[in-house]
Amino acid sequence: LRKNIMQFTRNRPYPGPEAQIELEAGIEQDDEAMERILYDIRKEHPNDDDLLVAVVLSSAADKVTLMRRVGEIIELTGDELNNARRALPPKPNNAKPILRGSIVYIQRFGEKGWSIVNEPAVEGAFVALDANNGAIRSMIGGFNFNRGDFNRVTQAWRQPGSTFKPFIYAAGLERGITPETHISDQPFVLTAKQTGSAPWHPKNYGGRYTESQTMRRGLYQSRNMISIRVLEAVGADFARDYITRFGFDIRRQPQKSAYLTMALGAGSVTPLQMAGAYAVFANGGYRVNPYIIDYVLDPEGNEIMRTQPQKAGDQANRVLDERTAYLMNNLLHGVATSGTAARTTNTLGRKDLHGKTGTTNQSFDAWYAGYTPDLVGIAWMGYDQPRSLGSNATGGQLAMPIWIEYMQTALKGAPEKPAGALPDGLVSADGNFYYAEFPRGKAFTNLGTKQGSATDGSFTGSGGQRFTPIQPRQDPLQRTIESFNPTGGAPIRF
Repeated sequence: LRKNIMQFTRNRPYPGPEAQIELEAGIEQDDEAMERILYDIRKEHPNDDDLLVAVVLSSAADKVTLMRRVGEIIELTGDELNNARRALPPKPNNAKPILRGSIVYIQRFGEKGWSIVNEPAVEGAFVALDANNGAIRSMIGGFNFNRGDFNRVTQAWRQPGSTFKPFIYAAGLERGITPETHISDQPFVLTAKQTGSAPWHPKNYGGRYTESQTMRRGLYQSRNMISIRVLEAVGADFARDYITRFGFDIRRQPQKSAYLTMALGAGSVTPLQMAGAYAVFANGGYRVNPYIIDYVLDPEGNEIMRTQPQKAGDQANRVLDERTAYLMNNLLHGVATSGTAARTTNTLGRKDLHGKTGTTNQSFDAWYAGYTPDLVGIAWMGYDQPRSLGSNATGGQLAMPIWIEYMQTALKGAPEKPAGALPDGLVSADGNFYYAEFPRGKAFTNLGTKQGSATDGSFTGSGGQRFTPIQPRQDPLQRTIESFNPTGGAPIRF
């Protein structure tokens, strides 16, 4: 986590030194005086693992001399200055200048060199848990605990972006949509009258659209229009109730009047919530509660408490149809091999990886949620006070590398687990999957496209709910597409 946060920080323009103090001429020759000065500096700007604080004694365009502790003078030249060059005399470029008395952080550069860096403003979080019982295997709540005890794994409520889409797709599967259902990928808009406030103009990343995509390809490519139409077909009541199965707090999700934004992850979740939710897919459909304390002993070694975790395999803990879990694992494995997360499989060389990237509106949050059948990992990066990570920042660029580097160690020597047998009540035919309740001719073949749906009548969903397929050319929401303005609104990114 720290490595990737520092890489992000180095890739951004250096803003200038941490602070500035007055240094009398020649005072560096007085060891006692410098010891006091450095002591005061370290109180305000403590060393942070491999980030070491120093005070600048002199600076020029081609050399910076600084002191880290009494008797240790460090000179930086050449490439060592590259990161902070915009702050050097004689003409600093949009940065606070590095002068005598500047307080800076330095970090190793190469084997023996040093580089001036700034303490990161961006933050991150990572959590990994056992998918079968919820035991937390790893948790880091931020770059540095000493900067504040705010644990972003458990306390940071952030928009999940496209990492939320799989839960919408799962709901769609249980309403008669199949992985190979063709779904309109054309622009979608809600008018101010329909929203009750401002018009809503969601977009695909890059403003690129196609006539239609299969549900599978829509997930692989994280197409926003596909997710919106899946949620539209599922309906507000069913969808809002459905996501609570995974442990999400409905009070933190969009109101019913704006429920379609949920398709793009417009609600709020914590990284720990996401880990528990993805564990439901990983373990075949069981809800497990994350926990970190296994047992407690008294001073004499007597056990006074032991956690009794909820476990996968206990039917009392089943919250998801095993067929839906099977299909979502199939789809999310495809994302990790052929979609936006293909880098995970290419790097780790395993055949049992699953995952989903996520980036929120204006790149405020970058996510990666990934798992094997036994281990779930969630990585997040963003600013505590939400702002853009950069116009081209994505979860695949910023969060996925954190996940990959963790799994390179965590999965070392762990055997691969192939997908299990096809569950009862699920049929594989002609490259598609069908629930027994939704055989060919009854399941959707098209959604929101000119061909319409596969059936015009109502049918019973897998949960017993009566459901009438939407009629795209008659639905007022679909008719608004005809007057869509492609230049309006900011993109919602994957």
